[in-house]
Amino acid sequence: MRALTLNLKILITVLVTLGIAITAYQILALGIPVTEDETDDLWNIAAKVEFVASPKDTVKIQMFVPPLAHDYISLNESFISNNYGVSVNRADGNRRVTWSTRRATGNQTLYYRLVMTKRSSGEK
Repeated sequence: MRALTLNLKILITVLVTLGIAITAYQILALGIPVTEDETDDLWNIAAKVEFVASPKDTVKIQMFVPPLAHDYISLNESFISNNYGVSVNRADGNRRVTWSTRRATGNQTLYYRLVMTKRSSGEK
């Protein structure tokens, strides 16, 4: 029983230390704002593709999406579709998303959403 409480205390200490280290890294190295006075500009990029699918044909939709260069951080990227497979490929510095399905009929809607911010340079 004594070994169990010792192991538990060691585990708690390691996890708390790890949490503090990760938080310190995010604040000091990445420059993530932690007070209400510090702000970052956020960009919301959204696209909506609507079309009518023929029941006889397979569907393959391709669209270029913003490249995630080293100057920007992606906070959230979403590919929203129903019964579609999604893949993102890189070619010549560009990113292209491909939605595909074997069976689709009627009105179809695909959504793309990206929330990004400029990477902090450490300047205030």
